[in-house]
Amino acid sequence: LTIQGTGLFEGTRTIDYTIAKAPLTITADSKEVTYGDVVPTYTVSYNGFVNNETKDVLSGELALSCAYDQFADAGNYPIVASGLTSNNYKITYVDGNLKVNPKEIGLEWSTNLEFTYDGEAHKLEIQGTLPEGVEVTYTPANEYTEKGVYDIEASFVDTTGNYIVPSNMEATLEIYVSVKGISLNETSLRLDPTDSYTLVATLDPINPTNDEVIWTSSNEDVVTVDQDGKLVALKVGIAV
Repeated sequence: LTIQGTGLFEGTRTIDYTIAKAPLTITADSKEVTYGDVVPTYTVSYNGFVNNETKDVLSGELALSCAYDQFADAGNYPIVASGLTSNNYKITYVDGNLKVNPKEIGLEWSTNLEFTYDGEAHKLEIQGTLPEGVEVTYTPANEYTEKGVYDIEASFVDTTGNYIVPSNMEATLEIYVSVKGISLNETSLRLDPTDSYTLVATLDPINPTNDEVIWTSSNEDVVTVDQDGKLVALKVGIAV
């Protein structure tokens, strides 16, 4: 206060002062979690304290509220601060944001991709249990009975928005027929040197997945055999 003038003055004068509250902003800190996470600890940041003052000069009790709870849907949830007062600060609250991200789930095929033909239908399985709201579609199908090799594609859709799923997964299902036995058209032969004879092998069942027959001779100095089952006698002796 400055009084200017000349001469003497006697008496009193009262002057009223108004000291405005200093602005103080209390901002709820934004957070980020993944679907299914527990509720995080909410915090705030202060901006506007003067004279090195801190939150300790404020009255009341800080309250932070948010509609999120564990397993709430993915999305954004306001974080609202309230509850503090002050004679010296004009408090403005600014909401924060809690972002709940979708949860990425890893999906794998079951380890059983091959089956022995038994007349029953077989299909591939996804390991574990799909979360509720995650749907799978198989193309062209996922159930086969006959011998063969089948390429299958699984496509996933999340109807909840809470998960990140693979767009598709590919696998091959094979149903094979095993050889149970083999028989020959001849079980004993007598050949003279330079004679030849072709054996015929019959597989049981007749339509196995692998129908290759490998021919060998126990004594190639006596008899040779090619991969078509043709025997050629070379000299006197015994061979199996």
